[in-house]
Amino acid sequence: MLKILIIDGNDEHRSFLKDIFNEENFILDELDFDKEIDVYEAKTAFSGIKLAQVHEPNLILLEVKLPDMNGLDVCKKIREIKTELDIPIIFLTAINDMKIKEEALKIGASDYINKPANPYEILIKIKNHLDFYNTKKKLKQSLENYEKDLRIARKVQLNLLPKIKKINNINFDYIYISSHSTSGDMFDVIPLEKDKVFAYIYDVSGHGVTSALLSVIIKQEIENIYRIHHINNLKEFVLTLEKNTREYFFDGMYFTGVFSIISKNYIEYVNLAHREVIFLGENRIKYDLKTNFPLGVGLLNENNIDVYNKKINKDEYIIFYTDGIYDIKDNFKETDFYNILVSGKFENPKDISRKIKNSINEMLDGKFPNDDITMVVLKQEEKL
Repeated sequence: MLKILIIDGNDEHRSFLKDIFNEENFILDELDFDKEIDVYEAKTAFSGIKLAQVHEPNLILLEVKLPDMNGLDVCKKIREIKTELDIPIIFLTAINDMKIKEEALKIGASDYINKPANPYEILIKIKNHLDFYNTKKKLKQSLENYEKDLRIARKVQLNLLPKIKKINNINFDYIYISSHSTSGDMFDVIPLEKDKVFAYIYDVSGHGVTSALLSVIIKQEIENIYRIHHINNLKEFVLTLEKNTREYFFDGMYFTGVFSIISKNYIEYVNLAHREVIFLGENRIKYDLKTNFPLGVGLLNENNIDVYNKKINKDEYIIFYTDGIYDIKDNFKETDFYNILVSGKFENPKDISRKIKNSINEMLDGKFPNDDITMVVLKQEEKL
Protein backbone atom coordinates (compact mmCIF):
# COMPACT_ATOMS: atom_id res chain seq x y z
CA MET A 1 0.00 0.00 0.00
CA LEU A 2 1.20 3.48 -0.95
CA LYS A 3 0.69 6.25 1.62
CA ILE A 4 0.77 9.92 0.54
CA LEU A 5 0.66 12.87 2.93
CA ILE A 6 -0.46 16.28 1.64
CA ILE A 7 0.37 19.29 3.83
CA ASP A 8 -1.27 22.40 2.36
CA GLY A 9 -3.37 25.12 3.97
CA ASN A 10 -5.44 25.64 0.82
CA ASP A 11 -8.54 23.39 0.75
CA GLU A 12 -8.87 23.52 -3.05
CA HIS A 13 -5.23 22.60 -3.58
CA ARG A 14 -5.51 19.64 -1.24
CA SER A 15 -8.71 18.50 -2.97
CA PHE A 16 -7.03 18.78 -6.39
CA LEU A 17 -4.05 16.70 -5.26
CA LYS A 18 -6.23 14.10 -3.59
CA ASP A 19 -8.26 13.71 -6.81
CA ILE A 20 -5.22 12.86 -8.93
CA PHE A 21 -4.73 9.77 -6.75
CA ASN A 22 -8.27 8.62 -7.43
CA GLU A 23 -8.26 4.97 -8.48
CA GLU A 24 -10.18 5.91 -11.65
CA ASN A 25 -7.29 8.04 -12.87
CA PHE A 26 -5.90 6.07 -15.85
CA ILE A 27 -2.53 7.80 -15.49
CA LEU A 28 -1.91 5.82 -12.30
CA ASP A 29 -2.18 2.57 -14.25
CA GLU A 30 -0.05 3.94 -17.06
CA LEU A 31 2.73 4.84 -14.61
CA ASP A 32 2.36 1.54 -12.74
CA PHE A 33 1.39 3.02 -9.37
CA ASP A 34 0.42 0.80 -6.46
CA LYS A 35 -3.24 -0.25 -6.71
CA GLU A 36 -3.94 0.73 -3.10
CA ILE A 37 -3.23 4.37 -2.24
CA ASP A 38 -4.11 6.05 1.05
CA VAL A 39 -4.02 9.85 1.01
CA TYR A 40 -3.74 11.79 4.28
CA GLU A 41 -4.43 15.53 4.46
CA ALA A 42 -3.16 18.22 6.81
CA LYS A 43 -3.96 21.93 6.57
CA THR A 44 -1.45 23.00 9.23
CA ALA A 45 2.20 22.31 9.86
CA PHE A 46 1.50 20.93 13.33
CA SER A 47 -1.08 18.39 12.12
CA GLY A 48 1.15 17.48 9.15
CA ILE A 49 4.11 16.65 11.39
CA LYS A 50 1.85 14.61 13.65
CA LEU A 51 0.39 12.65 10.70
CA ALA A 52 3.91 12.01 9.39
CA GLN A 53 4.83 10.45 12.75
CA VAL A 54 1.66 8.37 13.07
CA HIS A 55 1.17 7.08 9.51
CA GLU A 56 4.79 7.01 8.21
CA PRO A 57 3.89 8.01 4.64
CA ASN A 58 5.95 6.91 1.63
CA LEU A 59 5.97 10.45 0.23
CA ILE A 60 5.01 13.96 1.38
CA LEU A 61 3.68 16.83 -0.77
CA LEU A 62 4.36 20.09 1.06
CA GLU A 63 3.44 23.74 0.56
CA VAL A 64 5.93 26.44 1.58
CA LYS A 65 3.31 28.83 2.90
CA LEU A 66 1.32 27.35 5.80
CA PRO A 67 -0.91 29.02 8.42
CA ASP A 68 1.23 28.22 11.46
CA MET A 69 4.77 27.56 10.21
CA ASN A 70 7.01 27.94 7.19
CA GLY A 71 7.10 24.78 5.03
CA LEU A 72 10.90 24.84 5.09
CA ASP A 73 10.84 24.43 8.87
CA VAL A 74 8.33 21.59 8.51
CA CYS A 75 10.69 19.83 6.10
CA LYS A 76 13.57 20.20 8.60
CA LYS A 77 11.51 18.82 11.48
CA ILE A 78 10.27 15.82 9.49
CA ARG A 79 13.81 15.09 8.33
CA GLU A 80 14.97 15.20 11.97
CA ILE A 81 12.18 12.85 13.05
CA LYS A 82 12.40 10.48 10.07
CA THR A 83 16.13 10.44 9.37
CA GLU A 84 16.20 6.65 9.14
CA LEU A 85 13.55 6.61 6.41
CA ASP A 86 14.70 9.54 4.25
CA ILE A 87 11.28 9.59 2.56
CA PRO A 88 10.76 11.85 -0.48
CA ILE A 89 9.47 15.32 0.39
CA ILE A 90 8.30 17.28 -2.63
CA PHE A 91 7.47 20.95 -2.35
CA LEU A 92 4.40 21.78 -4.44
CA THR A 93 3.97 25.49 -4.00
CA ALA A 94 2.69 28.72 -5.52
CA ILE A 95 5.86 30.53 -4.41
CA ASN A 96 8.21 30.81 -7.37
CA ASP A 97 11.36 32.02 -5.68
CA MET A 98 14.77 30.64 -6.65
CA LYS A 99 16.34 31.35 -3.23
CA ILE A 100 13.56 29.48 -1.44
CA LYS A 101 13.87 26.62 -3.93
CA GLU A 102 17.63 26.40 -3.32
CA GLU A 103 17.08 26.46 0.45
CA ALA A 104 14.42 23.74 0.19
CA LEU A 105 16.76 21.44 -1.73
CA LYS A 106 19.61 22.15 0.70
CA ILE A 107 17.57 21.10 3.74
CA GLY A 108 16.53 17.78 2.20
CA ALA A 109 13.64 18.36 -0.19
CA SER A 110 13.56 15.83 -3.01
CA ASP A 111 12.00 18.22 -5.54
CA TYR A 112 10.38 21.64 -5.92
CA ILE A 113 7.38 22.02 -8.24
CA ASN A 114 5.65 25.30 -8.91
CA LYS A 115 1.85 25.61 -8.99
CA PRO A 116 -0.10 25.35 -11.11
CA ALA A 117 1.29 22.02 -12.29
CA ASN A 118 -0.04 19.45 -14.71
CA PRO A 119 -1.32 16.28 -12.94
CA TYR A 120 0.72 14.12 -15.31
CA GLU A 121 3.91 16.04 -14.45
CA ILE A 122 3.18 15.73 -10.72
CA LEU A 123 2.56 11.99 -10.93
CA ILE A 124 5.64 11.32 -13.06
CA LYS A 125 7.86 13.14 -10.56
CA ILE A 126 6.20 11.38 -7.64
CA LYS A 127 6.69 7.99 -9.33
CA ASN A 128 10.35 8.72 -10.09
CA HIS A 129 11.06 9.76 -6.50
CA LEU A 130 9.18 6.77 -5.09
CA ASP A 131 11.12 4.38 -7.34
CA PHE A 132 14.40 5.98 -6.28
CA TYR A 133 13.42 5.84 -2.61
CA ASN A 134 12.38 2.17 -2.86
CA THR A 135 15.62 1.31 -4.64
CA LYS A 136 17.65 3.00 -1.88
CA LYS A 137 15.61 1.19 0.75
CA LYS A 138 16.24 -2.19 -0.89
CA LEU A 139 19.92 -1.39 -1.29
CA LYS A 140 20.17 -0.43 2.37
CA GLN A 141 18.49 -3.69 3.36
CA SER A 142 20.82 -5.64 1.08
CA LEU A 143 23.84 -3.93 2.62
CA GLU A 144 22.56 -4.68 6.12
CA ASN A 145 22.09 -8.34 5.16
CA TYR A 146 25.55 -8.34 3.58
CA GLU A 147 27.08 -6.91 6.77
CA LYS A 148 25.31 -9.62 8.74
CA ASP A 149 26.67 -12.29 6.39
CA LEU A 150 30.17 -10.83 6.77
CA ARG A 151 29.94 -10.98 10.56
CA ILE A 152 28.87 -14.63 10.36
CA ALA A 153 31.66 -15.41 7.87
CA ARG A 154 34.25 -13.80 10.16
CA LYS A 155 32.97 -15.79 13.12
CA VAL A 156 33.13 -19.06 11.16
CA GLN A 157 36.70 -18.33 10.07
CA LEU A 158 37.80 -17.48 13.61
CA ASN A 159 36.30 -20.73 14.90
CA LEU A 160 38.43 -22.67 12.41
CA LEU A 161 41.70 -21.31 13.75
CA PRO A 162 43.90 -23.62 15.88
CA LYS A 163 43.12 -23.63 19.58
CA ILE A 164 46.32 -25.45 20.63
CA LYS A 165 49.68 -23.87 19.80
CA LYS A 166 51.90 -26.89 20.13
CA ILE A 167 51.61 -29.85 17.75
CA ASN A 168 54.09 -32.72 18.24
CA ASN A 169 57.48 -31.02 18.52
CA ILE A 170 56.41 -27.75 16.88
CA ASN A 171 55.56 -24.65 18.90
CA PHE A 172 53.78 -21.92 16.98
CA ASP A 173 51.88 -18.70 17.35
CA TYR A 174 49.91 -16.63 14.88
CA ILE A 175 48.33 -13.33 13.96
CA TYR A 176 44.92 -13.30 12.30
CA ILE A 177 43.35 -9.88 11.75
CA SER A 178 40.22 -9.92 9.62
CA SER A 179 39.45 -7.08 7.24
CA HIS A 180 36.06 -5.38 7.40
CA SER A 181 34.90 -7.03 4.20
CA THR A 182 36.39 -10.40 5.15
CA SER A 183 38.53 -12.37 2.74
CA GLY A 184 40.02 -15.81 2.35
CA ASP A 185 43.07 -16.24 4.58
CA MET A 186 43.40 -19.50 6.49
CA PHE A 187 46.13 -21.69 7.99
CA ASP A 188 46.59 -24.72 10.22
CA VAL A 189 49.16 -27.04 11.75
CA ILE A 190 48.21 -30.73 11.65
CA PRO A 191 50.03 -33.62 13.35
CA LEU A 192 51.36 -36.36 11.11
CA GLU A 193 53.56 -39.05 12.61
CA LYS A 194 55.82 -38.46 15.60
CA ASP A 195 58.06 -35.37 15.26
CA LYS A 196 56.38 -34.42 11.98
CA VAL A 197 53.63 -31.89 11.17
CA PHE A 198 51.81 -30.59 8.13
CA ALA A 199 51.74 -26.76 8.25
CA TYR A 200 50.08 -24.57 5.65
CA ILE A 201 48.72 -21.14 4.84
CA TYR A 202 46.60 -19.97 1.91
CA ASP A 203 44.90 -16.83 0.64
CA VAL A 204 41.82 -16.80 -1.62
CA SER A 205 41.67 -13.92 -4.09
CA GLY A 206 39.06 -11.21 -3.63
CA HIS A 207 37.07 -10.15 -0.59
CA GLY A 208 33.66 -10.70 0.92
CA VAL A 209 31.47 -13.64 1.74
CA THR A 210 32.41 -15.57 -1.42
CA SER A 211 36.13 -15.56 -0.57
CA ALA A 212 35.38 -16.48 3.04
CA LEU A 213 33.16 -19.36 1.93
CA LEU A 214 35.82 -20.62 -0.48
CA SER A 215 38.42 -20.54 2.30
CA VAL A 216 36.18 -22.81 4.41
CA ILE A 217 35.65 -25.19 1.46
CA ILE A 218 39.41 -25.42 0.90
CA LYS A 219 40.00 -26.20 4.57
CA GLN A 220 37.38 -28.94 4.45
CA GLU A 221 39.03 -30.43 1.36
CA ILE A 222 42.44 -30.36 3.05
CA GLU A 223 41.01 -32.18 6.06
CA ASN A 224 39.37 -34.74 3.75
CA ILE A 225 42.68 -35.39 2.00
CA TYR A 226 44.42 -35.71 5.35
CA ARG A 227 41.79 -38.12 6.67
CA ILE A 228 41.45 -40.30 3.56
CA HIS A 229 44.84 -40.21 1.83
CA HIS A 230 47.11 -38.92 4.59
CA ILE A 231 49.76 -36.38 3.60
CA ASN A 232 53.17 -37.79 2.81
CA ASN A 233 53.84 -36.52 -0.70
CA LEU A 234 53.38 -32.77 -1.22
CA LYS A 235 53.12 -32.95 -5.00
CA GLU A 236 50.34 -35.53 -4.81
CA PHE A 237 48.63 -33.47 -2.13
CA VAL A 238 48.66 -30.30 -4.25
CA LEU A 239 47.33 -32.09 -7.33
CA THR A 240 44.53 -33.68 -5.29
CA LEU A 241 43.63 -30.33 -3.71
CA GLU A 242 43.62 -28.66 -7.13
CA LYS A 243 41.36 -31.38 -8.53
CA ASN A 244 38.93 -31.27 -5.59
CA THR A 245 38.59 -27.46 -5.47
CA ARG A 246 38.81 -26.51 -9.16
CA GLU A 247 35.02 -26.54 -9.68
CA TYR A 248 34.51 -23.80 -7.08
CA PHE A 249 36.77 -21.26 -8.81
CA PHE A 250 35.61 -19.20 -11.78
CA ASP A 251 35.52 -15.59 -13.02
CA GLY A 252 39.25 -15.23 -12.46
CA MET A 253 39.28 -16.34 -8.81
CA TYR A 254 42.16 -18.43 -7.46
CA PHE A 255 44.10 -19.08 -4.28
CA THR A 256 47.77 -19.02 -3.34
CA GLY A 257 49.43 -20.99 -0.58
CA VAL A 258 52.44 -22.54 1.08
CA PHE A 259 52.09 -26.20 2.10
CA SER A 260 54.84 -27.86 4.11
CA ILE A 261 55.89 -30.96 6.00
CA ILE A 262 58.19 -30.14 8.90
CA SER A 263 60.17 -33.01 10.37
CA LYS A 264 63.17 -33.14 12.65
CA ASN A 265 65.57 -30.39 11.45
CA TYR A 266 64.05 -30.31 7.95
CA ILE A 267 61.24 -28.58 6.08
CA GLU A 268 59.80 -29.73 2.77
CA TYR A 269 57.46 -27.22 1.10
CA VAL A 270 55.74 -25.99 -2.04
CA ASN A 271 54.97 -22.34 -2.70
CA LEU A 272 52.06 -21.74 -5.05
CA ALA A 273 52.25 -18.05 -6.05
CA HIS A 274 52.29 -17.08 -2.35
CA ARG A 275 54.47 -14.76 -0.30
CA GLU A 276 58.01 -15.91 0.41
CA VAL A 277 58.82 -18.37 3.20
CA ILE A 278 60.95 -16.64 5.85
CA PHE A 279 63.63 -18.29 7.98
CA LEU A 280 64.50 -16.06 10.93
CA GLY A 281 67.61 -16.66 13.05
CA GLU A 282 69.30 -14.50 15.61
CA ASN A 283 70.03 -11.16 13.88
CA ARG A 284 69.66 -12.74 10.45
CA ILE A 285 66.91 -13.41 7.99
CA LYS A 286 66.70 -15.66 4.95
CA TYR A 287 63.79 -16.01 2.58
CA ASP A 288 62.83 -18.08 -0.42
CA LEU A 289 61.12 -16.24 -3.27
CA LYS A 290 60.66 -19.26 -5.55
CA THR A 291 57.01 -19.95 -6.41
CA ASN A 292 54.81 -21.93 -8.81
CA PHE A 293 51.38 -21.26 -10.33
CA PRO A 294 48.40 -20.58 -8.05
CA LEU A 295 45.62 -23.09 -7.41
CA GLY A 296 42.09 -22.92 -8.76
CA VAL A 297 42.93 -21.89 -12.34
CA GLY A 298 43.80 -25.28 -13.84
CA LEU A 299 47.47 -24.56 -14.55
CA LEU A 300 49.12 -27.00 -12.17
CA ASN A 301 50.36 -30.42 -13.21
CA GLU A 302 52.97 -32.87 -11.92
CA ASN A 303 55.65 -31.30 -14.14
CA ASN A 304 55.41 -27.71 -12.86
CA ILE A 305 55.18 -28.20 -9.09
CA ASP A 306 58.52 -27.74 -7.38
CA VAL A 307 59.08 -29.23 -3.94
CA TYR A 308 61.82 -27.52 -1.93
CA ASN A 309 63.83 -28.95 0.95
CA LYS A 310 65.79 -27.05 3.56
CA LYS A 311 67.63 -27.93 6.73
CA ILE A 312 66.38 -25.95 9.73
CA ASN A 313 68.95 -24.56 12.14
CA LYS A 314 68.00 -25.12 15.75
CA ASP A 315 67.63 -21.36 16.40
CA GLU A 316 65.52 -20.70 13.28
CA TYR A 317 61.89 -19.68 13.17
CA ILE A 318 59.79 -20.47 10.08
CA ILE A 319 57.35 -17.73 9.08
CA PHE A 320 54.43 -17.98 6.67
CA TYR A 321 52.34 -14.89 6.00
CA THR A 322 49.85 -13.31 3.59
CA ASP A 323 50.25 -10.06 1.67
CA GLY A 324 47.56 -8.16 3.61
CA ILE A 325 50.30 -6.71 5.79
CA TYR A 326 51.50 -4.60 2.85
CA ASP A 327 48.05 -3.08 2.31
CA ILE A 328 48.06 -1.33 5.70
CA LYS A 329 49.88 1.69 4.36
CA ASP A 330 51.42 2.56 1.00
CA ASN A 331 55.00 2.95 2.16
CA PHE A 332 55.23 -0.23 4.23
CA LYS A 333 57.41 -2.61 2.23
CA GLU A 334 59.17 -5.96 2.64
CA THR A 335 62.31 -4.29 4.00
CA ASP A 336 60.25 -2.63 6.76
CA PHE A 337 58.74 -5.98 7.70
CA TYR A 338 62.15 -7.67 7.72
CA ASN A 339 63.66 -4.87 9.82
CA ILE A 340 61.01 -5.39 12.50
CA LEU A 341 61.76 -9.12 12.52
CA VAL A 342 65.53 -8.78 12.93
CA SER A 343 65.36 -5.89 15.41
CA GLY A 344 64.32 -7.96 18.42
CA LYS A 345 65.55 -10.80 20.55
CA PHE A 346 62.94 -13.55 20.66
CA GLU A 347 62.59 -16.47 23.02
CA ASN A 348 59.60 -18.12 21.33
CA PRO A 349 57.10 -17.73 18.45
CA LYS A 350 54.76 -15.66 20.64
CA ASP A 351 57.43 -12.98 21.09
CA ILE A 352 57.62 -12.54 17.32
CA SER A 353 53.87 -12.48 16.71
CA ARG A 354 53.39 -10.01 19.58
CA LYS A 355 56.03 -7.63 18.18
CA ILE A 356 54.57 -7.73 14.67
CA LYS A 357 51.02 -7.36 15.95
CA ASN A 358 51.97 -4.30 17.99
CA SER A 359 53.51 -2.71 14.89
CA ILE A 360 50.41 -3.56 12.82
CA ASN A 361 48.05 -2.11 15.43
CA GLU A 362 50.05 1.13 15.50
CA MET A 363 49.73 1.44 11.73
CA LEU A 364 46.02 0.53 11.70
CA ASP A 365 45.25 3.03 14.49
CA GLY A 366 41.99 1.28 15.39
CA LYS A 367 40.80 0.77 11.80
CA PHE A 368 40.06 -2.42 9.90
CA PRO A 369 42.82 -3.46 7.47
CA ASN A 370 42.04 -3.40 3.74
CA ASP A 371 42.84 -7.11 3.52
CA ASP A 372 43.10 -9.97 6.00
CA ILE A 373 46.46 -10.11 7.75
CA THR A 374 47.72 -13.56 8.69
CA MET A 375 51.12 -14.67 9.93
CA VAL A 376 52.21 -18.00 11.40
CA VAL A 377 55.49 -18.42 13.28
CA LEU A 378 56.76 -21.97 13.86
CA LYS A 379 59.76 -23.33 15.73
CA GLN A 380 60.94 -26.81 16.54
CA GLU A 381 61.18 -27.56 20.20
CA GLU A 382 64.74 -28.17 21.23
CA LYS A 383 65.29 -31.57 22.82
CA LEU A 384 67.04 -31.53 26.18
